[in-house]
Amino acid sequence: MATPTISDPPGTVYIGRIPHGFYEHQMREYFSQFGTINRLRLSRNRRTGASKHYAFIEFESAEVADIVARAMDKYLLFGHILQVRVIPQDQLHPDIWKGAGRRFKKIPWTKLQGKRLRDPQTRELWRRRITREEERRKAKADKLKDLGYEFEMPDLKQVSDVPAPEPTTEKTLAIDSISATEPITVAALLEDKQQDSVPPKSKVTSKKRKAKAKAI
Repeated sequence: MATPTISDPPGTVYIGRIPHGFYEHQMREYFSQFGTINRLRLSRNRRTGASKHYAFIEFESAEVADIVARAMDKYLLFGHILQVRVIPQDQLHPDIWKGAGRRFKKIPWTKLQGKRLRDPQTRELWRRRITREEERRKAKADKLKDLGYEFEMPDLKQVSDVPAPEPTTEKTLAIDSISATEPITVAALLEDKQQDSVPPKSKVTSKKRKAKAKAI
């Protein structure tokens, strides 16, 4: 490992053609053998989180960055020939380290889209969709008219033609045995509880009693 001098500024290297599976943690662990790493950023797709197969690493020493570029350029790693070069400090983009050092968390776009499809759609949303569809149909009709075809698009069903669902006002009573018009008292609750606790008479027991009476 090279030891940086006091006046040695930091150095940045670009690494291209990074293989799949060689991510931030693996890169930091591997390139730390050359020297201290200040910042590391692997470029990823904002939507899917997939690697774009290139990264930037800032070493504490520019001398270390130069050694990494000369040692790792054209290096075969998991079937990929790496492309490594030093980037001068005056050529670095201001946002090059944006998101560096952060752990990537993939957004579950499929689950979010499924939730949007399951949620009920509002009438205002359907109005906007119908308006956009009418604009698209009008644009297509104008193009066909310019080509010499007269075609009238069928009208779309408007939201006002569909009656709005009435809000449900039914409420399920917690106690079915007590009428909603009658006041609920403690005595009524105790009476219902006692009636529920009494077991029903068994038909087998009554038959045994009758047989015993006839035998006597």
